[in-house]
Amino acid sequence: MMIDVMHHVPLKNRIATLAGCVKRLKPRGFFIYKDMADEPFFDAFLNRLHDLVIAREWIRYLPLEVAVEWAAHFDLQLIRSSQYRKLFYRHELLVFRKP
Repeated sequence: MMIDVMHHVPLKNRIATLAGCVKRLKPRGFFIYKDMADEPFFDAFLNRLHDLVIAREWIRYLPLEVAVEWAAHFDLQLIRSSQYRKLFYRHELLVFRKP
């Protein structure tokens, strides 16, 4: 599982971070990827403001489409994709399976 991590990972280290997670998956294993949503604009801004206050960091999102593309590059199969809201925070959830 990778929950609310990727937006904190430096841009140059992101694909290697995902690769490290995939490497640890067993065959037929599941990988759950959850992060803060980068849209709509107001929700993304509130997420950024929260991290600026709490973590003192202006976060940079990884677009969900990029996460899906990278996972496919590592032969992960997307089995679920969803978005949901908790309070005023919007979240994105992806569930993958390794063949």
